Amino acid sequence: MYRGMSLSPVTATLFEYTLLDIYEDQLSLDLLQIDFKIHSKCCHALIAFEHVTIYFIKKGSEVYCAFLDASKKAFDKVLHGGLFV
Repeated sequence: MYRGMSLSPVTATLFEYTLLDIYEDQLSLDLLQIDFKIHSKCCHALIAFEHVTIYFIKKGSEVYCAFLDASKKAFDKVLHGGLFV
């Protein structure tokens, strides 16, 4: 798929880094937040997910989960008509 290029994402990224540099001491994340943290990786989330799932299955509970891939590449491949139905 062809996607036009623009400079707005670059400008927005620079603006975000500037704001982060200025207000970093006033920003905080929830302790349960895994992504967007220093020294935190996808494998940490997967390990936590595995432990929580095993815990609830051992307690006799049913476990339901849903995953969302919000990257642009994933969104381009979605059948939007079917998604909205």
